[in-house]
Amino acid sequence: MLSAPTVALAHPARLGEGPVWSLRDRRLWWIDIRGCAVHAYDPATGIDRRFSLPSEPGMVALRSGGLLVALRDGLYVLNTESGALKPLGVTHQHGACFRFNDGACDAAGRLWIGTLSDAERDPLAHLYCFDGGGCRRVLDGLTVLNGIGWSPAGATMYLIDSPTRRLDAFTFDCATGTIAQRRTVVV
Repeated sequence: MLSAPTVALAHPARLGEGPVWSLRDRRLWWIDIRGCAVHAYDPATGIDRRFSLPSEPGMVALRSGGLLVALRDGLYVLNTESGALKPLGVTHQHGACFRFNDGACDAAGRLWIGTLSDAERDPLAHLYCFDGGGCRRVLDGLTVLNGIGWSPAGATMYLIDSPTRRLDAFTFDCATGTIAQRRTVVV
């Protein structure tokens, strides 16, 4: 029998999302986009540590040597001890009215990340792939990339562009990091 859910952390986030569980440090990492912060919640102690950021985060991803954080203007590594940010030199190819948003890592460790415009209505955003050595633009014509994932076998990548209200799928080649054959699977 399932027990009733309970609140793990009652926090007044302005726009909390993007939870990522770390097996290594047994913490739940999450972001407060409008609050310009990354949080690390330790369920064993009940402590939620806040890391202030200079701009809105779009997502976090686990990596050795720190936490990868996508901010408005680029990708950074957050030192989870000191809170210091180190730029990776990866920026999007838009102006100041765009920011990095949601993203996820594939089985090969590449980060796939989308952008959005502050207006969140015109299909002017893109999907990028960052492989540690460089960042390439993979897909155009997005509005608000707000969900990305892979099938259990890894041969299909799924992508949600929120304003379209659909879930699209792509054939995914993990060896090369390429997508093809876009199709809508849920409308």
